[in-house]
Amino acid sequence: MAESHKKSTKVKDSAKVKNSVKANDEEKVKGNIKVSDIDYDHIGALTFDEKVIKKIVGYSTGAIPGVLAMSGSLMSGIADALKFTEDEIKGISADIDEKVTKVDIKVICEYGHSIPFIYKTIVDKASAAVTEMTGLRVVELNVHVTDILTKEDFDRKKKHTAEEE
Repeated sequence: MAESHKKSTKVKDSAKVKNSVKANDEEKVKGNIKVSDIDYDHIGALTFDEKVIKKIVGYSTGAIPGVLAMSGSLMSGIADALKFTEDEIKGISADIDEKVTKVDIKVICEYGHSIPFIYKTIVDKASAAVTEMTGLRVVELNVHVTDILTKEDFDRKKKHTAEEE
């Protein structure tokens, strides 16, 4: 079953990638190889588990002002905000296909923030992070707002959830 979550992206071996790096291009010399510099015709595969894409999206989304938590539901979102485990990807789904990925995120937003602005920020930051770290292009990113709370209400519920655990 775990294999079904992996898709492949073909890349050059490191020797060929190093040879394609121009010495006068400081960014590339430091090891930051651009996706456009990768030859996908090489035999071999670089694969990503869906969990990797979910974590990248979770990390890049978690610090956005107005996003209180990623969630499958209110209580799981609050519980997930309290601990860093495999649950940090709850509320995020990813579908990887060769060189592209599609992502769905469920979030709890903070009352008083512009939800359209939060959506645009999530799309921009998460898409950039996924592309930069994996070379995959995000072709679809859907955000579903599951709840809206004041920061105080969220903190109160988070504290209550922590006390129950």
